[in-house]
Amino acid sequence: MTLPPPTPDETPGTIRTFVGVPILATPQMVALHRQLQDLRREVRVVELRQCHLTLAFLGETPAGAVPAISGAIAESIRGVEPYSARLTGLGTFPDLRRPRVVWMGLAPDHPLKLIAARLQAALPELGLACDRKPFAAHVTLARVKTPDCPGLKSLLRDEASTAFGEPRIEAVCHYRSELSAAGPVYSILSEHPLTG
Repeated sequence: MTLPPPTPDETPGTIRTFVGVPILATPQMVALHRQLQDLRREVRVVELRQCHLTLAFLGETPAGAVPAISGAIAESIRGVEPYSARLTGLGTFPDLRRPRVVWMGLAPDHPLKLIAARLQAALPELGLACDRKPFAAHVTLARVKTPDCPGLKSLLRDEASTAFGEPRIEAVCHYRSELSAAGPVYSILSEHPLTG
C-alpha cells in the first residue's frame, strides 16, 4: 500500500490513525444534523459521511505498521457477527456545563467492547501506543466552538433521550485522520467486515 506523504501536522514516517466503526446516517440523524447546522455559530458539525464510532485511537502511527494493524483488527473481530444497534440520546464531553464535543449514544455495545478490549491487548504487542481510556460507545456529531452556547444546550435538553434510528454494525476500519482548517478528514486504510 502506497501512502501519501505526511501532512504538516504529522512527523515524517508517521500518519495519524485510529480504528473505528463506520456509522451510516439514519433519517433521524439527518434531521438532527440539520438542527446542529443551524447552530453553526456555536458548533462545528461533523459531516455525516464521516460519522464513526472509535474503538482505538492510535495517534501518530508508523506508516510501516499499517499491515500489522490490519492483521490485529482481523483477529480482534473474530467471532463477532454484524448486528443492528440503536442510536439513543445526546450528550457532551466533558459535561453540559463545559461542552466541547457533542455525541450520540449507541446500544447494545458489548460486541464493540469486546473488539476494543482485544485491540487494547494486541496493539501494544506490536509496539504501538493506543488510548487506554475505558471504551464508551458514542458517535461524535459536533465540536463546540464556544462555552456560551444556549441554542446547543436547549437542543441537548430536548433530545437527551431521543432515539435516532438503528444502523447496522457491519465492519471495523483502520482510518487515517488528516487535520485541516475545516476539521479532520478521514480515509480508510483497511476495512474488515464482521462475519462471525
